[in-house]
This record gives sequence, structure tokens and C-alpha cells, in this order.
Amino acid sequence: MSLTDPQAAWVARKNADPFFAYDANYLIDNKAGIIVDAEGTRANRIAEIAITRTMLDRSGGASSFDHGGSQPTLLMVQPGCSSGW
Repeated sequence: MSLTDPQAAWVARKNADPFFAYDANYLIDNKAGIIVDAEGTRANRIAEIAITRTMLDRSGGASSFDHGGSQPTLLMVQPGCSSGW
């Protein structure tokens, strides 16, 4: 645990020294070229999956598949990340 920032997560990535960090997560409308929502989370996949669903719900136009609302026609994920679906 970081003594200066207990919410930061210890990140170990290939070809890099481990460090404490957060992740920036974005919901982007690629067609319009705008960021629809953004959220910082601890640097771990469970948090990233949870915030992806939250951002889809919050965005209004891209409601969760479970709620039968307006659905995105395509979800894209940065290479190397988990989509949560």
C-alpha cells in the first residue's frame, strides 16, 4: 500500500518497473469524435469493468443492455484491456 496515497494501486507491467497508479477510463463516441464520459479508477481490471458498465448507464444514450434502452451498435476496447462483457 502507498503510504502517501492509499487509493493508488501497485501496477506491474511488462518491460517497466512497478509503480503506484490510477487508470483513466473513457467512454468515447468514435463517430462524433467526443469523450462522452470519463472516470479515474484504481489500476485493476475489476474496477475497469465496473466503471465501463457505470459509464454506459450514466451516458443515457448508451443504456445498459439489461435495461432495454438505446444500445451502442459497437463497443471497442483498447488492445490489452478487458471489455467486461
